Amino acid sequence: MRMKTLLVLFWMLIVVNNGLGQTGWQFDTTPIVGDPRGSDDVPVNLPGYRNAYGVAVAGDGTIWTASYTSRYISANDSFPDLISFPLYTCSDSTPDCYGADIGLIEIYVKPIFIYNPLDQSIDTLRFLNMPDGSVDTLTHGSRGMATDHNGNVIFADGSGYLYKIDHVTHDVVDSYDTGTNLVHPACDARGFTYYTGIFGGTIVILDPNDWSMTYNTIPDVKPGVSRGLEVSPDGKNVYVLSSGGGILHYYSDIGVDGNYALIDTIQKSIPTQGFVVWDPKGILWFGQKEEDPPYVVWGLDPDQDYAVIDSLSFIMWAATDKSDITSGGYAQPYYFRTVRDAAFTPNGEYLYIADFYGYTLKRYVNLSCCDGVPQITLRSFTLYENYPNPFNQTTIIPFDLAHPAHIKMKVYDALGREVGTFIDGQMDAGSHQFEFNGANLASGTYYFKLTMDTEVATGRMMLIK
Repeated sequence: MRMKTLLVLFWMLIVVNNGLGQTGWQFDTTPIVGDPRGSDDVPVNLPGYRNAYGVAVAGDGTIWTASYTSRYISANDSFPDLISFPLYTCSDSTPDCYGADIGLIEIYVKPIFIYNPLDQSIDTLRFLNMPDGSVDTLTHGSRGMATDHNGNVIFADGSGYLYKIDHVTHDVVDSYDTGTNLVHPACDARGFTYYTGIFGGTIVILDPNDWSMTYNTIPDVKPGVSRGLEVSPDGKNVYVLSSGGGILHYYSDIGVDGNYALIDTIQKSIPTQGFVVWDPKGILWFGQKEEDPPYVVWGLDPDQDYAVIDSLSFIMWAATDKSDITSGGYAQPYYFRTVRDAAFTPNGEYLYIADFYGYTLKRYVNLSCCDGVPQITLRSFTLYENYPNPFNQTTIIPFDLAHPAHIKMKVYDALGREVGTFIDGQMDAGSHQFEFNGANLASGTYYFKLTMDTEVATGRMMLIK
């Protein structure tokens, strides 16, 4: 009997790596580069992506990110996403200023950028369709992002607004004016949203079905300066980064319906400001305050009293002689300037990090993944590894459907170009298999993607002739 191997169920770009046999985290690439001088592995592809501030992996596997500020750019037909922006007066000491009373200039609108690892495309979400039919324009920058239990993105903007954005339609499901400078928001497994201000005060909890009123609060939070907030899936544990050192740990034995109390300060000797997030294995990760040695992103195990069990070391460019630069004169992409936000892919293989002063979105790969990591099973279908693999001309792709549905099966080459759509129609519940014929294709790596409503699963196959 052949063994069915469950595949990673959300797409990510699979990188051929010569580090065979290595373990742990390793720098992979920079999918988004905002500095105009670019980097040597990826040319500048988003000139408006200046101070990276926020990243989330949406339910469809796309990577959402945004920046805190936007680069001022003169009018340029090559960049149609620019809008007119009034600049009244400025002095020579003002950054990105061309002089006094220059009137209107062209500036990026500080949108949300949506990166698709499948084809490396970047979509721009600038205008938000609100539930009442009005339209909000994103002009205030980002304060962080999170993903809720439905795969939707919670976006905190620079004016204090929270938006819950449908990851499929990109329409706003709900919004809330917090009246404060926000930190990275957080969501538990039931969809409750948590937020607080960058200087602390009160953590506010919003009901997943109604953001019009506060569900619960955690008062008198004093983290100093903080940019990170996280909650355990059951809602019982809430974590706030503290610039004074460590992570403030609040606890309620019945979660959102109880009273939270500060019970501990975790790793209090480490200054923290950057981010705090869970990985799929239940390890709590946080980033240090920028440019504080030893420049590490830490992984803590709650079952071992939050002991450090994993880490991601990186090199701060500010700590070097700054001689290792790109051909454009900037830091090589594997250097970090400032860790501001992070998000894991669903199986923990990739970690995306927003580098604030590096003007980049960086991706790290876990070379130890994914043995022993529970794979995510979609509610509606299961996609299995093709067999044989590698194959010569034909291979079988099996999948199971939990209920009747409209199914699409597409195949892509290694560059993300679509080879074709091979299934597009209604199918009954049960076990199915599709025979793929690569007789007319060249040898190489190909990817198959199965879509059912908003759920997506992807696999890799190797054609050898």
